Amino acid sequence: MRITRSVLGIAALAAAMAIGVVGGTASAAAPRQAQTPGTGQAPTSHPVSVIGRVTSVSGSGLVLQTPRGNLNVNASANTWIVVESSGQCVEGNLQDIQTAKPALVMGMGTAAANATIDARVIAQGPCRRAAENGVPPMGKAAAQLAQHLAQGTVKSINGSVLTVTLDKRKLDITLNTTADTVVLNNGFKGVNSIRVGDKVQMFGRLEKPAKGAQTATATAWGIRVVSAGEQLAVGRVTAVNGNTLTLRTPKNGAITVTLDASTGYKSLTVANGTPSLSNATQSAVVVGTNLIVEGAGSDGSKTLAAKAVIVLPSAKAKTTK
Repeated sequence: MRITRSVLGIAALAAAMAIGVVGGTASAAAPRQAQTPGTGQAPTSHPVSVIGRVTSVSGSGLVLQTPRGNLNVNASANTWIVVESSGQCVEGNLQDIQTAKPALVMGMGTAAANATIDARVIAQGPCRRAAENGVPPMGKAAAQLAQHLAQGTVKSINGSVLTVTLDKRKLDITLNTTADTVVLNNGFKGVNSIRVGDKVQMFGRLEKPAKGAQTATATAWGIRVVSAGEQLAVGRVTAVNGNTLTLRTPKNGAITVTLDASTGYKSLTVANGTPSLSNATQSAVVVGTNLIVEGAGSDGSKTLAAKAVIVLPSAKAKTTK
């Protein structure tokens, strides 16, 4: 099925989906010229973002042809490689990178004498744009469901309807919930666990407000209550070892997630443009699945003790209009 842009979900706050190593300092040019040894200053690494044509691929990286010359690109186990497969952006490996075609490389550039980049991201084809925007390799549908609609503070509660004042705009959201709306609040909770004054992130469908309006209406499939010592992570499972898994995230790279008997599981599906959740078990978490994980851990931490796990639709999942 095709998910329209109005169907949104959770990516880890808008800024959280930015590629951390590049941040706001990346440029579209090749690495800036650094002084060579002997000039009194040691060359230093710096964030770069560059697009060029792939001339060769090896087991450890590739060579990128740019207007400023060739760049040697080093890839490691921590490099996120994004390629197109069956019309979807998926996580791949160096062998999937095609020569004689453009590619985007983001990472740390070293001395100009070496013309080298230690890559954090390599993306090719239409997926270059997704990588620049920090979209995880999970396909359009799952990526949209992994983006939050808005963040704000609960102003009032009237039964199943919340009024939320947005943080960055003078706009109140009338947030409708249903019996199926899931709440992430140190684990799966009901809407009745939300209190006035809570800071929340909303995930769902926003009705376009009228021009100049001070209010808008949205329907939430999910709500996250933001609290200290609690973290939200979105990414792709790259390894599972018993109750421990490795989750590749756009924000923090690979993080270690631990599961235990108290961890709850749900599976998210979309039918006719409407997201819905059903109960799931730990067996649904396998290598290649895309997850939203909420649990104990500070923001930016490399470890997360999962209290709630949502299994997102696979990149190859088909939807209907």
